[in-house]
Amino acid sequence: MRRTREPPKVTGLSPKEGPPGTKVTIRGENLGVNARDLIGLTICEVNCLMSAEWISPSKIICRTGLIQGKGDVIVQTRSAGTGTSTVIFTGYSVQVGPVQDSAVWIDESRVTDSRLSSVHRPSSPGILEEDNPLGLAEDGTRSLIGQDELDDLFPKGSDNIEEENFLPARFLLQNHQGTSFEDLKAGLLYLKRTSEQRSEGPLGFMKANVSAFMDCQESLTAMHKKLEVDDVLGDKSICSNLQDILERCNDNADKLFQDVLNRKDKADSTRNALNVLNRFKFLFNLPITMERNIQRGDYEIVVNDYERAKSLFSNTEVQVFKKVYQEVESRVGELRKQLKEQLMALPATLDEQKKIIRYLVDLECSGDPAWDCILNQKKWLTELLYQCKDEFLVDDKCDSQHKVAFLEDLVEIVEDTVPEFWKLGQAYCSGELYIGSGLKFVQSDTNKGNLFKKMMSEVLRCFAYLVRAAFLPQTLIKLRPEERQKFGMWKTENTQDSGCAWLPHCVRIMRSLLSSFNSLDMPTEPLHHVQNLTLALRSHCMTSVFQQATEDIKTLHRRETWSLQIDENNGITTLPLLYENIVMETVQLLKEVVVEWKAGIADIFKDPAVQRQTSKLSIDMLKAFATCLEQLTFKTDVEADSQQENQQGYLDNSVENLPTMEERLVIVLSNCNYVANQVLTRLREHFEKNGYPDMKRVETTVQAAFSELDDKLFEAYTEQKSDPVVGLLEQGMYAGYFDWQTLQRPMGVRPYIKEAIMNVISIHAEVYAISPMFIPRIMTKIVEAIADEMCRLISCVTSFGPAGALQARMELQALQESLSTYSNAASNASFQEAFNLIPTITSGGNKKILEEELNNFKSNTRFQLACFQTDEAPGLLNYHSSHR
Repeated sequence: MRRTREPPKVTGLSPKEGPPGTKVTIRGENLGVNARDLIGLTICEVNCLMSAEWISPSKIICRTGLIQGKGDVIVQTRSAGTGTSTVIFTGYSVQVGPVQDSAVWIDESRVTDSRLSSVHRPSSPGILEEDNPLGLAEDGTRSLIGQDELDDLFPKGSDNIEEENFLPARFLLQNHQGTSFEDLKAGLLYLKRTSEQRSEGPLGFMKANVSAFMDCQESLTAMHKKLEVDDVLGDKSICSNLQDILERCNDNADKLFQDVLNRKDKADSTRNALNVLNRFKFLFNLPITMERNIQRGDYEIVVNDYERAKSLFSNTEVQVFKKVYQEVESRVGELRKQLKEQLMALPATLDEQKKIIRYLVDLECSGDPAWDCILNQKKWLTELLYQCKDEFLVDDKCDSQHKVAFLEDLVEIVEDTVPEFWKLGQAYCSGELYIGSGLKFVQSDTNKGNLFKKMMSEVLRCFAYLVRAAFLPQTLIKLRPEERQKFGMWKTENTQDSGCAWLPHCVRIMRSLLSSFNSLDMPTEPLHHVQNLTLALRSHCMTSVFQQATEDIKTLHRRETWSLQIDENNGITTLPLLYENIVMETVQLLKEVVVEWKAGIADIFKDPAVQRQTSKLSIDMLKAFATCLEQLTFKTDVEADSQQENQQGYLDNSVENLPTMEERLVIVLSNCNYVANQVLTRLREHFEKNGYPDMKRVETTVQAAFSELDDKLFEAYTEQKSDPVVGLLEQGMYAGYFDWQTLQRPMGVRPYIKEAIMNVISIHAEVYAISPMFIPRIMTKIVEAIADEMCRLISCVTSFGPAGALQARMELQALQESLSTYSNAASNASFQEAFNLIPTITSGGNKKILEEELNNFKSNTRFQLACFQTDEAPGLLNYHSSHR
């Protein structure tokens, strides 16, 4: 991969000058990511890498070499290449005495007397170095001009009087900046005197020793002659004799100094060995150092030491070094094996895995440890999921709580392991796993990237199918039997444990898991299984919650208290409110758990199948209240009494106050009407507010069901109330062997008419006490039935006498006028037909009798008929006309 790091940059030095061996602290930017990344360090073009100690990316410490003059400090790293420098180091030489320590090699040719390397013979006194050639005492003042400034002024000059490039000006500025001019003149005179004395020394020596020189000359001449004689007369040459003498001297010297020389050789060997051990102590101590660091877990130090040893000694030909390096390689091999075992040991955190993988890569472990770790973690994760399933299937329990505990454990496993697994794979595929190691940059493998996505998909598929096997087994019927068996065969739960209470909790768990996966930026393919599982659980939860709510609504009749609440001419019990609360709570629960969607979680209503299922479930739930009301309506009194005794917790009234069958019909009819006209509208708006589709059609369908129930209840009530009234008309009309033909004179309005009117008044009172708005509708139907019956009875009369005709017209007219408030076209037609069957009154006297009797009847019944006068309210008439 392409380098992205900035090159090294040196911005500071401490100190900025010094002799060879000076300890220098280098500061800057991007000076390497670690010690192994540092591959070059030069100061004034002199390599100082061997003495360099990497501290941090902004600090390095080293010692200078044989540096003369000024130069840059250049740092070179593997990760960023060769850098630059914004500061300069100045190196200068220091005269070191023969017994002083030095960090570098010193050229002693200039400071060592050449006579020490030759045969000692008498000679004239040599010119020795003078520490103070001017003979002036030090002024003790601090130099005003620094070394850097002197180097700038005299770049090629020296202040050493014995060197070839000696410059007097630099000498004076270096040593006598504070000396006065008079003292400098005195120093010049001193220098001249000493120079004259040195020039006159050899000549005076010769004059003083002339006789000694002559004696030496004569001795040498005599010695030469003697040697010539001996060379001619002797058996051996003079040279051979001298050689023999010298050899004997050498043998004697060896005998005298043999022990000393042996001890010297041993000491030299020991010294050399110690020097080697000290120089290469890093290598010799490396095996035991590595062992200690491995035991402490300092693998980073071990890797750095191994890299350093490998770069220095991997290709060495020295047997000792080879042996030690082989031991180092053996320890590193054991460390590789140990790190591999740690890498395969699970569970482990992502940071730990990354560190171990980088250690193995730095140690040049064979194979691909990162990919091996991914394969091993995938296998371990799959086994962990199956193990969780096996633990829960050991028991014979199959209730909802057991399954919920299984889902919670399964999701906990996935939440704890899958994100780490995904991040590890992403780091591997993108090459991020090796960034920062300072070793190399690894290109991502596209093929392995696709394989990793496939592995992630397999893990999530296994998780999804394990959950489906427990909660949605019907969705796995297409799997092969052996594969289906692998995901577990859960026993069918009993019917009493419907699962409605725990399914929302399960959906919340799955939604939370899916949200956490979405935050990892996973691709669609691996997430497909979890998304489909979450959608299926949401749909199943919606179905279960709707069905449970439907069952709860159907059983609401057990909670009926028959306690009326009158509101706007409408009397209802608590059942419509309970029904509305159940539906509202159901919709709210589904909104929080199922319906609400966000990024990464699909809108459940976008699926056409879910839309159809939701509409059907909504219709069934809303229509369930009609079934509940129907059960309440057609119960016998014995059943109602039994219910009241069993539901004392809901009732405040005693058994004696239980409504009659007819009263229950009116109450239920009022509840039905209230739900159809008010509750359903509010529920539809609430459904639409929460995003439910096609609620207009749902409302229309449910309204039809309640309308059908309304008609059924109305017919039942009017039939039960009108039959007794109609049945009494014929009995009362012919009571006392009454005959229309033989009647002698009118009898006034007979009691059966009054009884019929009183029966109608009692019906009116009963309806008015429960739901006044139903009075027009019910009373009109009752009057219609009475008119029809009167028409039938009149039509059955064969003939009327004069008094009988007057009596019939009187009773029929009294009944019609009394019930005129609730007359309609049908009842008026029936009355008119009956009037047409009665002979017409032509006599003025009979008309007068008819009028008097009717006025008398109205006067006597005015208080009873007054209850009908309040029913002409506009609201009731409008209601009545809207139900026609």
